[in-house]
Formats: sequence, structure tokens, C-alpha cells
Amino acid sequence: MERMLEESYESWSFDAFKLAAVTQGHPLSALAYYLFHKNKLISTFDLPPVKLARFLRSIEAGYTTHNPYHNATHAADVLQ
Repeated sequence: MERMLEESYESWSFDAFKLAAVTQGHPLSALAYYLFHKNKLISTFDLPPVKLARFLRSIEAGYTTHNPYHNATHAADVLQ
């Protein structure tokens, strides 16, 4: 998963569906947390990592799986 996240950071070629599979349905929270970490936002703003992870999961939970387009996988693709 780490390699896939690194590739998504460095390239426009990004398979959000593969990330969704690798993260067991949590592509948005995984990618967002990775980006916060990679850009040193967690340490810069002294964010509690566990609270950040829970917050990101909460945002992700707001996306319904019933909509085939506007879902967490699409959000992760846009975030990338």
C-alpha cells in the first residue's frame, strides 16, 4: 500500500479502484492521511495522528456506497 500511495503522489496515473481494494474500502482516508504525513502537516500543525485518522474516516463514512459515482473512491481520485 505504501508504494501505491507514493506512486499516487508522484504521478497523474492513479488507480483509485485499486487503492480502494488495497485499503479495504478506505481509499479517501488512507490517501488523505498519507498526504498529510508526506507534506509534514501532522508535525507542522501538531495534529494528534489518531484524531486525524478518525476525522478522516468520519468524512469518508459520509460518502454512500450506493452512488456509483460520488463515493469515497471518486473523492480519493479527486484528492489525488
